[in-house]
Amino acid sequence: MHQSLSSRSPKKAPLVLAWAAVVCLTGCKGDLESLTRYTASMLCSKTLVGEQSFEKIYNEDLTIITEDAVDFATLKVDADKLTVRSSVFFESATAIYRDGVGCTLVGPDGEQALRDQTIPNVPKQELSNTTAWPDGSLGASDSNKNFDYEGFATSADYHFSEHGDKQVKTSSLVIAYQGQLIYEKYAEGTTSTTPIFSFSLGKTIAAIFSGILVKDELLDIHAPTGLPEWANDKRSSITPHQLLTMSSGLQWNEIPDDPTSDAGALFFKHDIASYASNKPLVAEPGTVYNYSTGNTMILAKVIKNLLGGDLAGTYQPLHESLFRKLSMNNTVVQTDASGSLVLGGQVLMGTHDLARLGQFLLQDGQWNGEQIVPAGWVDYMSTSVGLATARGFDYGSGLWLNSAKNGKAFFPSLPADALIGYGWRGQFIIVVPSMELVVVRTGNSMVEESSGLFPEIDRLVGDIVSALPQ
Repeated sequence: MHQSLSSRSPKKAPLVLAWAAVVCLTGCKGDLESLTRYTASMLCSKTLVGEQSFEKIYNEDLTIITEDAVDFATLKVDADKLTVRSSVFFESATAIYRDGVGCTLVGPDGEQALRDQTIPNVPKQELSNTTAWPDGSLGASDSNKNFDYEGFATSADYHFSEHGDKQVKTSSLVIAYQGQLIYEKYAEGTTSTTPIFSFSLGKTIAAIFSGILVKDELLDIHAPTGLPEWANDKRSSITPHQLLTMSSGLQWNEIPDDPTSDAGALFFKHDIASYASNKPLVAEPGTVYNYSTGNTMILAKVIKNLLGGDLAGTYQPLHESLFRKLSMNNTVVQTDASGSLVLGGQVLMGTHDLARLGQFLLQDGQWNGEQIVPAGWVDYMSTSVGLATARGFDYGSGLWLNSAKNGKAFFPSLPADALIGYGWRGQFIIVVPSMELVVVRTGNSMVEESSGLFPEIDRLVGDIVSALPQ
């Protein structure tokens, strides 16, 4: 159920003081356009899709991301019209909600152009509340006598409390062991079905969807993309494999605190893929690793071109061949104004859906006896690109690896075969095949990753391993 009209007016301040307060957002140039677009987009997504309260979003997202500059914005959430508007001085931005694809910023062609886009109706799976996850919606039970529930309770309480700077606490936690949910816990206002902004976990979905298209013989990941804008230069040799493994060689800066970063393109550009595909080559394709949401968005455009060139052509097979088969009823992939699915980082997923995705990876891409991706595709996703990464971790395709061949294990508390889907601000799908273990953790953290967030989650998964049968 969507909220009724909510609004917040800007603080009253001298014009010079207000202007000075408009600081640089993640990946922006410090201008009012980026401030209004980010706040309209994120408020729409988390209110009308994620069904979080206005105050929670304002305090735990908009304020911290904009460093209080949002205080000078006028924000209006209209649940009747399903729109969110953000205004600062002479600049404004509007995001609209549409069933199936969530929120989209209105582009230069206007709101009606978005309303006119066709979104196929793909019925959701009927899930029984008396049937256990993953086939039904019945949650975890404490019937697994080998799991130390009492011992783990202290750790869980700690991780769900605010015990550090910048919102380190956990929002949801699910543990699946040997194919059954054995533990779950949620913060106030979050349930197993609440769609949570999962950021780069969308890259994991992009890699899985690519596998489905390979199985259907619609995509060759080792052939050039065929993008017409690259026809007459060296970029024409770039392949989907290089986009998946972040080795395209295209220029891209995804350092959040850098004012020249491209990271904010997810919220500020109306055609993200075209923005990314216009970047120049700075390295020979396949020779240098550079983490890039732009790569995933170019891949999304390649897929859209293969499937008819419009939103409907991509939306329907993604939902029919993946989400509905896995009973992922609470997953929403948002779009930009051009009609491209923002698989690079605008995906909202319920915690039970995140766990289903993890179980799917654990089962080598099989579900209910069907091989949904090609046999060996999960092995492909979990094969290191073999190039140095800035963090020192190994990267495959849509997944971080724990193998430590590149210098460091992502989570030292886990075995080397662990696979990690990671989204900004603490969204994790952790799969450990050798332990038949899937862990999902979500949060809203802004603590520094390498020295704060990652050790925090490593401590959590270490406590989980200690509570499992030894």
